[in-house]
Amino acid sequence: MPKKTGFINTTAPIKKITRFEQKWGEAARDIAKRENVKIETIHMRVRNYGSPYQRAKNPTPYEAQFGKTLFELAIDTGYHPFTITKRIKYHNDPYHESAWTGHKWNSNDDWRTDTRWCNQKRFLMKEHPEYSNYFND
Repeated sequence: MPKKTGFINTTAPIKKITRFEQKWGEAARDIAKRENVKIETIHMRVRNYGSPYQRAKNPTPYEAQFGKTLFELAIDTGYHPFTITKRIKYHNDPYHESAWTGHKWNSNDDWRTDTRWCNQKRFLMKEHPEYSNYFND
């Protein structure tokens, strides 16, 4: 039997308000369902980071410098994420234009639908109190 990942729906109804729900105002089950992760993942976020709305300890370098994930920067410019990393490495600007800017990669693969790139999530959820300090949505 394959290993189950993501939210696992149980049929048992919740009859009382838990301590988690009292503290955070929302049940861990609801957050897990919205994020498509296991309930244990939400509890580990609280243990590791102090909040169920924080996905990682620190922002990625792209989030810290530009306020967007690598995938969001790639969508903004229309170029592959590898191209964006090279532009940042050599010019410190993902929007840098050069003589080769019009050159397109000849490939049939669409990186916009590749799960390596399109599943990137920000390290904070919108419900986190410090979200506005990092992102300007």
